[in-house]
Amino acid sequence: MHGQGTLRWASGERYDGEWIEGEEDGLGVFTWRDGTTYDGFWQSGKKHGIGVRSSSVYRGNANLHQQC
Repeated sequence: MHGQGTLRWASGERYDGEWIEGEEDGLGVFTWRDGTTYDGFWQSGKKHGIGVRSSSVYRGNANLHQQC
């Protein structure tokens, strides 16, 4: 794969972003099954440089927007 694309694993994880020679390379977003994401730069299939990992976990009544 080369250019822009999405890869979805059977586990529910996915990568959306740039590819070079079949590896994550450039700007992309990796999403874990629980919704946690890493949005940033990749090089040769590994996180590289600047990026942001984020997740949200709520406990109790979601209508109250109580973030843990």
